[in-house]
Amino acid sequence: MEIEEKLFQETLQQSKNVTGLLTDEYGNPIIGATILVKGTTQGVISDINGRFSIRVAVGETLSFSFIGYENVEKKVTSETEVFNIRMIEESTSLKDVVIVGFGKQKKASVVGAISSVKPESFKLPTSSLSASLAGRMSGVIAVQRSGEPGGDGADFWIRGIGTNGANSAPLILLDGVEISSGDLNDIQPDDIQSFSILKDASATALYGVRGANGVMIVTTKEGATNEKISVKARLENSWSMPSYHLDMVDGPTYMRMYNEALKNDDPNTSPMYSEDRIQGTIKGLNRYIYPNVDWQKEIFKNVTMNQRANINISGGSKIASYYVSAGIYRDTGIMKNISQGSFNNNIDNKRYNFQANINANVTKTTKVSLKLSTVIDDKNSPVVSAADTYRNIIQKTNPVNFPIMFPAGSGPLGNETNILYGNMSFNGATFVNPYAELAKGYSTTFSSTVISTFELKQDLSMLAKGLSARALFSYKNWNTAKTDRSTVPFYYQISKYNPTDYTYTLEKIGTTGSDYLSFSKANNGDRTIYWEAAIDYQRLFGKNNITAMLLYNQRQYNPAFPSSLFDAVPYRTTGLAGRFTYAYDERYFAEFNFGYNGTENFIKDRQFGFFPSIALGYSISNEDFFKPLRSVVTALKIRGSYGLVGNDKIAGARFPYLTEISLGTGPNYHYGENMNTWYSGITFTRIGNEQAKWEVGYKANVGIDMEILGSLNLTIDYFTERRTGIFQQPATLPSSMGFGSTIPYYNLGEVKNSGIDASFTYNKAVNKDFTISLLGNIVYAHNKIIKDQYPEQIYSNLSHIGHPINSIYGLTASGLYGTQEEIDHGPVQQYGSGPKIGDIKYVDITSQVDGKNIVNDNDKHVIGSPTVPEITYGFGGTIRYKKFDFGIFFQGVARTSFILSAGNMAPFGRWNANVAQWIADDYWSESNPNPKAQYPRLSAIGNENNHQNSTYWLRDGSFLKLKSLEFGYSMKYLRFYVNGTNLLTFSNFKLWDPEMGGNGYYQYPTQRVFNIGIQFNFN
Repeated sequence: MEIEEKLFQETLQQSKNVTGLLTDEYGNPIIGATILVKGTTQGVISDINGRFSIRVAVGETLSFSFIGYENVEKKVTSETEVFNIRMIEESTSLKDVVIVGFGKQKKASVVGAISSVKPESFKLPTSSLSASLAGRMSGVIAVQRSGEPGGDGADFWIRGIGTNGANSAPLILLDGVEISSGDLNDIQPDDIQSFSILKDASATALYGVRGANGVMIVTTKEGATNEKISVKARLENSWSMPSYHLDMVDGPTYMRMYNEALKNDDPNTSPMYSEDRIQGTIKGLNRYIYPNVDWQKEIFKNVTMNQRANINISGGSKIASYYVSAGIYRDTGIMKNISQGSFNNNIDNKRYNFQANINANVTKTTKVSLKLSTVIDDKNSPVVSAADTYRNIIQKTNPVNFPIMFPAGSGPLGNETNILYGNMSFNGATFVNPYAELAKGYSTTFSSTVISTFELKQDLSMLAKGLSARALFSYKNWNTAKTDRSTVPFYYQISKYNPTDYTYTLEKIGTTGSDYLSFSKANNGDRTIYWEAAIDYQRLFGKNNITAMLLYNQRQYNPAFPSSLFDAVPYRTTGLAGRFTYAYDERYFAEFNFGYNGTENFIKDRQFGFFPSIALGYSISNEDFFKPLRSVVTALKIRGSYGLVGNDKIAGARFPYLTEISLGTGPNYHYGENMNTWYSGITFTRIGNEQAKWEVGYKANVGIDMEILGSLNLTIDYFTERRTGIFQQPATLPSSMGFGSTIPYYNLGEVKNSGIDASFTYNKAVNKDFTISLLGNIVYAHNKIIKDQYPEQIYSNLSHIGHPINSIYGLTASGLYGTQEEIDHGPVQQYGSGPKIGDIKYVDITSQVDGKNIVNDNDKHVIGSPTVPEITYGFGGTIRYKKFDFGIFFQGVARTSFILSAGNMAPFGRWNANVAQWIADDYWSESNPNPKAQYPRLSAIGNENNHQNSTYWLRDGSFLKLKSLEFGYSMKYLRFYVNGTNLLTFSNFKLWDPEMGGNGYYQYPTQRVFNIGIQFNFN
């Protein structure tokens, strides 16, 4: 015992206590980093302030590691007391590993156009990941058209739209497995390790017929070996409210405007609404006889609350590591719960996320991984959609037709147990009561998505140094079940009333109602099986670095409920992909990629295609002659690429080479003595085209990467693509060809898309307490149609050639008619019964072509910019001072337009539609004969002349938003924060959120959100 005690005391004398601080390159403390005595399992974890303390013997080496940062090793000497370690984040290091197609590469050697974003950028108070994309990733154009829970994901494109065919969406991969945009929206930001965008041919050619529209690659987090358990959690509560409110007029204003509209149509017509009724409504004499309903106020509330929670646990031992997480998201709608039953008619969308990633080192050379991702969606919503509810309020009712409901006991029988909903009979039909429609029932949708992936990696260095192999198998299953339950409202109207005491008698109208909930259901689903196997080689020969990869893959997709015989046939693709890279002395880089892919969709001899690409790079800053400049320009690289990519998702039905006929449905063939016997012939329902194939895109890219003063990083790319063979039906074929309506599809179309994208980041640690991080990016993508399915136009203004996809075609408006003389001496406008004073005046732009002084659809031409923005940009930054942090981000779009749909906005008409306040504020009238009024002459029956797409209704869709703002405060193990999204919008358009385009008139509004949250970090 004495000997053991003596040895113990000697060991203590030889060891010492070492303390220190771990920070990132911006001075922020690194929480939960592992500090190990090299070669042992002895270690500690850095605390919430990044500090650590460990007992270690002199001469031993400490290893500092943290996920996403380069490992650091420090040897302990007799003088060592404190280690203050500045760890370098991998994503900004020249040794960083960048996610590329089917693999990884060093950042310094990447010659393709690839952009990435930190997962923290997605941690906004939203349940749809794509709603966070716009302005945050170089090359991505995204717009959010709705704010409805579960439907608030953004539409997005990589470098704009390169095809007017069936599919312009990018390929999305989660841990190497293809997923849908809906699946992308369901990913938890807390689970994301990296998010990369592959933009040029060198990055996407590997994916062959699937890579033409760009590729998004998302990888999930994993644990690390020899890492102690780490527990992180996040709780949030947010208040969500509409970003705008479209006001409608009150009852008296509506009635007076309706009477005016009748007079405009026919000066001899009697008013619809008497002055007594108008005055009775103003005075509020009886809200059932003189209703004045604010439908929006009755149906919608001003604010709703949503919650989000997430917990993840990670760690590892010598042979295995793990990352597991669970999350719950609850988003509710802004509809009031107005049902009279036990059900909830508001939107209540709950989502549950589960992720489990397990890695194990089976041997020193063999590693296996299992990743399980499960998403469960449980949604309750009105049986009438939110969009239809807005449409009912604006287009199919008004404040004065009827009240929401009549008091119980006032029905014809006096003892009705059902709700006495108000309505009005019109020519045997009833109008729409938006309140009753919303309250009549509910819908439940239950969906589940399960993705399981197994991967095996084998080091084959025993055969050849640098050689390895890997294989991956994945199974994805999606199922959804929807159930609708609804009653049939009972409707009543006043048959007579006493104007003295305001008593009234009700009568039942319309279809007999029912208080019993009906039942209907629908199911859908699919499953996908995918596997790949690859051989990789990486070797350094002196200054020569060589890598190579050869990969084979197969994918099969099956709908669970096929809708046709063709749909029941599995969707299959198969392919071979290869990559070869060469780098010399980290100065000169070359890369060759190819994809050789096949799809079952085309005839046998045309099922496979070859898609090669080549890229070159030159790191000028690594040249000796550049040394004098490195103190300022620390890194400079130029690069370029060219290659082919494909798109196999084409328009029309599957197997376009097949001709389809229907027996017994054609004309009858009569024969016999009395010609009374016949056989039915065949009908060609589709005529095949054996020459059909996929679209092919020819992509080129030139880029420059620069780092200045070690803090400012700039990336600028110019890109261009020519997409050929776009699948289209010829728009005009002579009947003599015999096709009838069964016109086959051909590879006719061609589109050119080009532009620039650029980004910058700036990171500066002013001192240990104060750091600044700035970022910004912009993408400009302009496309134009080179060829399409239409013949050469007599009127060149109608041609699509040379114009962007999603262009708006309309007439040129020249104000409003002010006098009858203007109408008599102007061109004849061939819409409806012709214009009247106060109607829109159009310009005849084709008189020099046809010599006619008329305006019709032949005078329409491209007006404004495309409906999809050509420019998307974002900029912002984060400031950290001691334990405080402040972040701000702006996002905007430019070069985009939209049309106000005059026909949908028009008041009155068949349904006595409502009137928006902006129309009442400035419309043409005899008392306001303004030729530039916001709205033309009122009409009670509709006005075809004024409902045409024209520059009168054209609006600029450009905007700049204060997209997010965040304040945070960090404590030991905790961080508190408050943030908000969609806080301010700067735009010339004021009626609704311009990001919604023309949908804002009757669509669930985008939301302004205020959020509070707390983060926990335990190690």
